[in-house]
Amino acid sequence: MTKQYYKILKDLKNSEAKKAYILPHKRADGDAIAASLGVYQILKELGKEAKILLSEELPAYLQTFSDLIVPRSEIVVYQKPGELKIEEDYLAFVVDCHSPDRLGERAEIYHGAKYLYCFDHHLSEQDLPENFWVCPERASAADMLAEVLLALAAGTYPDILPTIDLGPNLATAVLMGIYSDTGGLRYSSSGAYVYHIAGDLRERGADLELISQELFAKHSLAAQRLKAKVLTDFCLNQSGKVAWVYVDYRSRLELAAKSEDFEGLANEMLATAGVQVAILIRGLENDSLQISFRAKPPYNVQKIAALYGGGGHLQAAGLNLSPAQQREFFPGAKSVPEALIKALVEAAEAQGLG
Repeated sequence: MTKQYYKILKDLKNSEAKKAYILPHKRADGDAIAASLGVYQILKELGKEAKILLSEELPAYLQTFSDLIVPRSEIVVYQKPGELKIEEDYLAFVVDCHSPDRLGERAEIYHGAKYLYCFDHHLSEQDLPENFWVCPERASAADMLAEVLLALAAGTYPDILPTIDLGPNLATAVLMGIYSDTGGLRYSSSGAYVYHIAGDLRERGADLELISQELFAKHSLAAQRLKAKVLTDFCLNQSGKVAWVYVDYRSRLELAAKSEDFEGLANEMLATAGVQVAILIRGLENDSLQISFRAKPPYNVQKIAALYGGGGHLQAAGLNLSPAQQREFFPGAKSVPEALIKALVEAAEAQGLG
C-alpha cells in the first residue's frame, strides 16, 4: 500500500521551486524543531535551498540539536512582515501544526507559497490542502518524520531518492523530538510503533545520553526557582483532581525565567497524586495569556482548550488569549486571570472531576 507521504515526496521532487522555507509553530518545542530538521535534510537532498524560519530565537538546549544538522545561517528568526525579500516562487513546509494561525508573522510566508506542504499530528476539524499529511493518532511530528527518513534511508523509494543520510546526528535530533513530545516514552500516546521507531534510530547511532541530559537533566537556576514557585503556589479544586497555577509576567521577570523554563511544569502538577487535569496559565509581555493543559486518560483537555480557540491533543493542549480575546470572552471582568481560571476549572469539573 502506498504511504500517504509518498505523494508529498513525489510532489516535492517534481516541484519547480528551488527555495524552501520550513515553518514550525510559534514557540517551537523539541518536536517541532526535530521535525523541521528532518524536513530540512529531505529538502537539501532533493536539491532545494532550505531555511528554517522561527518566530523567536532557539533555546540553548534545542540549539544543541539543530547544530548537529543545520548551519546557523540557515535558521532565520522572522518577526516582522516583509522581513524576507523573496522574488521567486518558493515552497513552504509547515511542521507540527497545520494552520497559519499558529505561525505569527510567518503566516505571510505560508500564504505566499506557490507550493505548500505539511506534516503534523494535531487534531484538525477543517478541510486541509492536498499535500498535508496530518495524523492526530501519531505521538509526535518527529516520529512521522522518522518513518519517512527510515524508509528513504532503506532505499524504499528510489524514484524519490536512492537513499538519504540518516546518520547518528540526524537520528539523535529526530529521537530528541520523539522524547520531547512523549515525556521520554512515558505518555499514553507512546504506542508500540514508537518504540520500534526509537529502536531503529538507536541502531543508527542516536545519542540517548545527550537527549536525556539536554531534555531532562539540565536546568538553569531560574528554571529551578520557577519550578519551586509553581509547585508551591498551585491550587486544587475541592475534589483534588484539578490543579492550576497562574504565573504573572512580573513574577517571571523577578525570577529571570525564560519562556522555555515553563516546559514540563504542567506535567509536574499532574504528577501530584489524585490530580487528573493540570492547568498552567502564564502572563506574557504584551498582556496576552498562554495556557497549557495536561491530563491523564480518559480526560480530554483538547475539548477545554477549544472553548477559547485553542487545540492540541486529548491529554495535552494549549491556547493563547490576546488582550482583545480576553475582553471578548470575559467582558467586564475585574480580573481576567481569575475569571479564566474559574471557567477552565468548571469545564474540567464538567468531565466528572468536581
